[in-house]
Amino acid sequence: MSVVAKIVLDDDHKATDYLELGAFCNDQLRGSKMFQASASDMILMSVWGDENTDEIIFKLYNHTTGMEYSSEPVAYSPAVEYGTPSSPVEINFSNPVAKIGETKYSTLTKAIAAATAGQTIELLADITEDVTVNKNLTIDGANDEAVGGKFNYTGTMTANAGLTVKVQNIDFVGGGFDKSSKSSTGNYTIKNCTFEDDGDYPYPVRFKGASSVTIEDCTVKNYMYSFLYIT
Repeated sequence: MSVVAKIVLDDDHKATDYLELGAFCNDQLRGSKMFQASASDMILMSVWGDENTDEIIFKLYNHTTGMEYSSEPVAYSPAVEYGTPSSPVEINFSNPVAKIGETKYSTLTKAIAAATAGQTIELLADITEDVTVNKNLTIDGANDEAVGGKFNYTGTMTANAGLTVKVQNIDFVGGGFDKSSKSSTGNYTIKNCTFEDDGDYPYPVRFKGASSVTIEDCTVKNYMYSFLYIT
């Protein structure tokens, strides 16, 4: 599979000598190429596979900052030209906002979808996104480099019923945490989180149906009513 591509990182075209593009299948490197910006704003490389190769994920590595970015999967075919010099494809990358282990994701929704029950998702940046947690997970917003040590989350985080979910070390900016259905099952923990609104959102934490709920070391400011609402 031949690849002729231009790199788009956070909506900007990038072509610098410290960027390296790699193609991976099941975490195995199937081809890589360093940019030579003085020669072209495109990158040309070959990607090899076998009968078990269904799709390729491109990863972009910045040799100056040490940051790594992942693309959406691309279907693999050995005879395919993925872009041409006259019509290169654009491979889009975004700064990661969450990770599971060492695998990074451009949205929290994608991290939740990729997670298996019992895993921890760590935030890597401030997030503006509504998400639904549909499996047993821990979501941790600890940020050792920030003042206060937490990443901001703007949006509504909804957890399905019957789960074991722990949310910790997150600064909720507007929105809050909701449990979605009227069921008495599930265990939910909210620890070391702050909730701050501009007075438009009624409750930072809402539960439909009684469950096992643990709230520890949290603060709330400027919501319309009380901290916890159970229906």
